[in-house]
Amino acid sequence: MNPKNHWNDFIGWVMVECLHKKMIKNMKEVVAGSKYFALSCDEVTTIDNQSWISIHYYVVQDWCHLPILIFLQQVIEGGGLDNLIEIIMGVLKKERGGVSLM
Repeated sequence: MNPKNHWNDFIGWVMVECLHKKMIKNMKEVVAGSKYFALSCDEVTTIDNQSWISIHYYVVQDWCHLPILIFLQQVIEGGGLDNLIEIIMGVLKKERGGVSLM
């Protein structure tokens, strides 16, 4: 059996896509099975002065607080309130982490 018959230049992406589908399925199950649900948004500045925004689900399951990252993006257009609101609303209108937020 020749391993080259089962391997190609894109196999890494195929594996990532499979893992992503499994991760989305697991996230849906965690959120659906949780009694409490919260959404959090944080903007941070890195040591090299880059601005990033992250949005998380927070759920409580079996008395444990579980954060689930659904979005992380560098803020390039500036960290002003109008731009951050536009980014956040854009994320909330899309399906992220397998759960539609709006």
